[in-house]
Amino acid sequence: MQAVDSLACAEALSVHEAKTIAKSYANTIKDDLEYLRCIVAVGGNTITNRWRKKSGGKSDKTLQTAFPRIFSTK
Repeated sequence: MQAVDSLACAEALSVHEAKTIAKSYANTIKDDLEYLRCIVAVGGNTITNRWRKKSGGKSDKTLQTAFPRIFSTK
């Protein structure tokens, strides 16, 4: 099978190729979610305590960096 750049397709994909790419994305998302759940289970209290210690300005800036449209209106 020829390597396919899944983010840039100049032509239509076959149903099989589309399903393969979609399954790959779904598996990656599932793996990432499992990883994040483990991180939160192990270090959730530390993460929460550090977040609470940030000043309002620092936490706002962190959120704006991660989600630029989060504070579009106040």
